[in-house]
Amino acid sequence: MEKKFSLSGSVLFLSLTLLLMSCGEETMTGGPNIMAMAMGPGDKEESGMGIFTSYAHDLSGKAILFCGDDGTKVIRLENFNMVAGPDVYVFISKSNNYSQANVIEVTKLTSGYMDSDINFDFTAQGFTNEYKFVLVYCLKYNSLFGYAKLE
Repeated sequence: MEKKFSLSGSVLFLSLTLLLMSCGEETMTGGPNIMAMAMGPGDKEESGMGIFTSYAHDLSGKAILFCGDDGTKVIRLENFNMVAGPDVYVFISKSNNYSQANVIEVTKLTSGYMDSDINFDFTAQGFTNEYKFVLVYCLKYNSLFGYAKLE
């Protein structure tokens, strides 16, 4: 009996294998240490948490700030949703609106996100307890997508 090679079966097997391999923990590129993960940021203590108020791009989710004894910080976005936009950044800010004098850049967002849990590690010179807001802001169009007040 002769075996026949099925191209469509092989393609289906390869496609399913690649799909299953891509369903694990995701690491994204484009800025500081950015990781989508189910766990918290390790040995850092929570300093504040807030729910996003959205103005654009269907922004939603929760922001949490963690601070380490070594000066490192983590902004964790949980259940984060946002439709992609150009030149979009995450900032920590002294107010709920963007002013270059009142923000510290955390990272540039390189894509849209759907129901993501993402940690952004950063170190910030000049960071004080006055920074109580996490902003998602598009520099190109001077557009605030939304903010979360850390309480």
